[in-house]
Amino acid sequence: MIPLPKSTERPSVHPEIADITDALSFKVARLNAINDRAGSYHYKLNHNVTLNQWRILGLVSAFGPVPSREVRERLYMDKGQFSRIVNQLVDRGLIHTRPLASNASALALDLTSAGRKLHDVLIRFTAERNAVTASVLTASECETLLRLLDKVGDHAHALLMERQREG
Repeated sequence: MIPLPKSTERPSVHPEIADITDALSFKVARLNAINDRAGSYHYKLNHNVTLNQWRILGLVSAFGPVPSREVRERLYMDKGQFSRIVNQLVDRGLIHTRPLASNASALALDLTSAGRKLHDVLIRFTAERNAVTASVLTASECETLLRLLDKVGDHAHALLMERQREG
């Protein structure tokens, strides 16, 4: 049995898991897989963009100009895969790179005007799709769900960082 990190050594608040479908991690992964499949089809068919390309464009829009490492780390993406996708976006004229002022060997990412235009189209679709997905909730439930996802996500990130530090 893998020992739990110190920060989880308290009684579990998670209901009993009789099978995998009872697990929070399974429920989140299932929702993510459904969302990915629905979005992937639209983005590729209508805009010739993969989900990972869209996620990078979205984060560069949100934080740009932004160090490439920061975007990659937010996505928990492999360095090689991230580099290939960034190169594809550069080749398509959607983002541009430049050396960071603080570290010439590192790159900052920013959207081009074409990247901004595409982002604006894709973010509208994302908002519409999220509204449809959340339509089974009340406004209060949706706010609570988003807040709880952030809370659990931040906690999971902290546990991952703790585990990586401990080796």
